[in-house]
Amino acid sequence: MKSICYLICILFFTNQQEIKIKGKYEMQYEQKFKSQNCVVDFGSKTYKRKLADGKIVKGSVKYSDNIVLLTDEGTFLQMEFYQDELQKDTIYFKTKDLKVEEDKNKKTGIVIYSGKLIKLK
Repeated sequence: MKSICYLICILFFTNQQEIKIKGKYEMQYEQKFKSQNCVVDFGSKTYKRKLADGKIVKGSVKYSDNIVLLTDEGTFLQMEFYQDELQKDTIYFKTKDLKVEEDKNKKTGIVIYSGKLIKLK
């Protein structure tokens, strides 16, 4: 009986799937950066942002313990939000400039603006 309980627990905890961001979202920035609003198409590890001027920005998605990091290719900008928000239709994020370091020992970056991702249906 004990071994059956252990087996059930092992199967339960190993079969949990990691939630990943997928699909199309509208990216809305705070008011003074409103001109950069766009639509983002997410795969499991990459994304494409189509800006208002037609330019397409590609980037990568990285999942850590409880944070999702979105990094544009060829820039020092990184967006981040909590993994718990993936189950919601609206995800609040902040964008950091990694080129600017708050502490020389850490590459934390400085938050330059924030916004939200709204799931398109």
